[in-house]
Amino acid sequence: MLAVELAAAGTIAEALPLRVYADRVLRLTTADALGRVIGRLDRMPLGPSHDTVRDLLVDWGEIEAAAADALSPQMDDERPALAAWRAASDAIAEAACASWDGDSAGCRGSLALALKRIERLAHAPEPAELPTRTARGFAYDAVTPEQYITAARVLARERSVGSVMCIGLRTIGSILGHVVAGSLRRCGVPASVRSLRPRGQPFERRVEVGPALRAALANSGAACFAIVDEGPGLSGSSFASVADMLATLGVDTGRIVLFPSRETPESALRSARGRAVWSRHSKTITTFDDLWVRSGRLLGTGAIEDLSAGAWRRTARMAISSQPDPMPPVQPEHERRKYRRRNETVSIARFAGFGRRGAVRYERALVLHDAGFGARPRGLAHGFLEQDWIHGWPPTPSAPGLLTRIAEYLTFVGREFMTAEPESVDDLHEIVLTNARSIAGLDLTAVDALASQARGCDAPLVQVDGRMLPHEWVQSHERVMKVDALDHHDDGFWPGCRDIGWDLAGAIVEFEIDRAAASYLVRRYRKLSGDRAIGLRLPLIEAAYLAYRFGYATVAADALGDVPDGRGFSVLRERYRRALVARLASAGQRRRGLAI
Repeated sequence: MLAVELAAAGTIAEALPLRVYADRVLRLTTADALGRVIGRLDRMPLGPSHDTVRDLLVDWGEIEAAAADALSPQMDDERPALAAWRAASDAIAEAACASWDGDSAGCRGSLALALKRIERLAHAPEPAELPTRTARGFAYDAVTPEQYITAARVLARERSVGSVMCIGLRTIGSILGHVVAGSLRRCGVPASVRSLRPRGQPFERRVEVGPALRAALANSGAACFAIVDEGPGLSGSSFASVADMLATLGVDTGRIVLFPSRETPESALRSARGRAVWSRHSKTITTFDDLWVRSGRLLGTGAIEDLSAGAWRRTARMAISSQPDPMPPVQPEHERRKYRRRNETVSIARFAGFGRRGAVRYERALVLHDAGFGARPRGLAHGFLEQDWIHGWPPTPSAPGLLTRIAEYLTFVGREFMTAEPESVDDLHEIVLTNARSIAGLDLTAVDALASQARGCDAPLVQVDGRMLPHEWVQSHERVMKVDALDHHDDGFWPGCRDIGWDLAGAIVEFEIDRAAASYLVRRYRKLSGDRAIGLRLPLIEAAYLAYRFGYATVAADALGDVPDGRGFSVLRERYRRALVARLASAGQRRRGLAI
C-alpha cells in the first residue's frame, strides 16, 4: 500500500495565513518498505561505491524516522520495538562511516549485520504502516552525512568527552545521530542514540518526553550529550527544545554540544529561546564548503564557479519587463546548490538529492534530453547531477516559435510524466480562497463558479515542470531549451503534482502573454495534446497559480525585507495581486452576464 498526503505539520505554513509550503507524507506498509531494503542489501556488490552506501543510509533514515513517529505519535518514550530499529540504523551508519574511511572490510561487515537486523524486523514488522517524511536536507539542501562523520571526529579529537548520548531530531537528525555515534565509536568513544520529534508551532518547538525515556537519558552515564539536526532553521527552537529538556534533567551547559550543518549568526534566529541556546552551547560543525568544495572532492580543483543563492543571475542577460531591475528576485534559502565547471567544456552541477530522489532526477534529465528539451546529463555523483551548460539567452515573449515550443514541451511533459492520481478541484479552489482572502476588492464568489466549471473535466496529476518563468528558458542557436525542469513537483512547496494546466497557466502568467497570444498557445497545446477540456479547467488553474505565486512572493518579501531581492518580490506580489483581481473580476462579469 502506498499513498501520499500533504500536511502542514512540521512546516512554516503553520505560522502563516498563506498556503506556500508543503510537508509531503508518503504512507507505505512496513513490510513493503523493509522488503525493498532487504532486496537492495541482497543485490549490493561486495565492494559498493560510497554513493551507493550513502543512498541506502538516506533512504533507510526516512524509514526509521517514520517508525519512530508511528510508535510515538504523541510523546517520545522508551519503547521496546524502537531498540531493534535503532540497532539496524547503527549498522547502516557504521557501514557509511567505514565506506568514507575506505575500510571496505568494515563496510561489508556492517552491511551484513544490517541485513540480519532488518530481516529480524521484517519477521514481525511493527508498526504496520510508516508515515515517511522527506529528509529535507538530504533532498534539497545538500546536507551530507560526511559532514557529521567529520564533525564527530573533531569532537573526539579536541575534547575528552567520555561516553556520548547522541540525540537526533527527526526526520533527518535521527539517522545523522547514528552517523555521529558511528563515527565516534570508530574513534574509540562509546556512543548511543535516541531520537526525538520536536512538536508544536515552528518558532516554539517543544519535545514531549515520557518518564521511561527521561529516566534513560538521566541515568545514561553519558558525559556529553550531542544534539544532532540539519538546522538551525529560522528560529533555532528545535535545538532549543532539546537543550531545555536536558537542563530539566540536570545536564549542565558544558555537557551539551550542538551538531548543526551550517554556521548561523545568532542574530539571524527569530526565537529568543533559539538565540539563547545558540549562544550558550558549544557547536561542532563541518561545513559543506569546507568538506566538499574547497577540498576539491565535489568537482575537482579546476575552475569552479559557485552559482548558488542567486549567483547564476550573473551568467545570462535578463529582461523581465515588469521589474525595474532586470534581474529576477530569488529567496536564497530556497535555492539549490549549483556550480559551473570549466574544463575542456562547460557544465553545471546542481544538487538533485541523495537516495531515490537523485536517481529519479537523473532519469528525468535523460528523458528530457532525449526528447530535445533539456541539457545532456553527464552523471550523478555525491547527490549532484552534472549537465552540459546551455549557451544562449532567455527568449522574449515575442520570440518566433516560442509559443509553439512551449506547447510542444507541455504536451510532452503531460504525456511522459502523468500519474495515476486525479487532480483535485477542491484543492485548487481552496488555495485561491486561502491565499487571496487578504486581498481587498476580490470577487471570491467567482472562484466558486470557476470550480463548478472545472468539475467533471477530469484530468490526471502530472509531475509538472513548475518553473515556467522566462529566465528558465534558454534560446540556444535555433532551439529553445528548458532548464531547472526536474524536481519542482516534489520539493518543499505546495503545488506538487498538478494538472498540466498548471504549467500552461504558469507560462501565460510569467511571460505576461497577452490575450490573443494566450489563446493561440492554448489552441496549439490543445491540438498537439488532444486535451479538449483544457479550456474549461484553465481559468480555475490560472487563479490558483496566481494565488500561490502571490503567497510565495509575500512570504519571500516579508522574509527578505528591504534588500533588492525583497523589493523585487514586493513588485512581483503586486503584479500577481493585480492579475488575480483582474482574472476574477472578468470571471465574475461573465457569470453575471450569463445570469441576466
